[in-house]
Amino acid sequence: MSESTKSQIIRQKFIDATFSTRGTAIRADVQDMFGVSAPTATRDFTRYLDDGGNAQFIYQRGQYERDYHFKSLYFKSAEEATRFLDSLRHVYGMHTI
Repeated sequence: MSESTKSQIIRQKFIDATFSTRGTAIRADVQDMFGVSAPTATRDFTRYLDDGGNAQFIYQRGQYERDYHFKSLYFKSAEEATRFLDSLRHVYGMHTI
C-alpha cells in the first residue's frame, strides 16, 4: 500500500482513538468528523486494519468492533486517546463523537 498522507494518518488515529475509548466505530464517524466521502472512510478503515489494527467489521450490526485482545496502534492509554479526540473536536468543531 502507498505511503499515508498526514490527513490519512490523522483519520487512522481517530479510528484508533474511537476504538480505544468506545470500542466500536462506524464509517459515518469518520465522514462526520472530517467531511470525507463514504469510499474514503472505508479506505481509512481498510488501511487501519491492514496496518495491524485489532478490529473487525460485524455485518449484523453494521459497525467495526475492536477485538477482544485490542491494543492501540497509537495510544498508550484510553486517557491519551480521549485527549486526542478532544483536541480533534476542538479543531473540527464536533461535539457528538
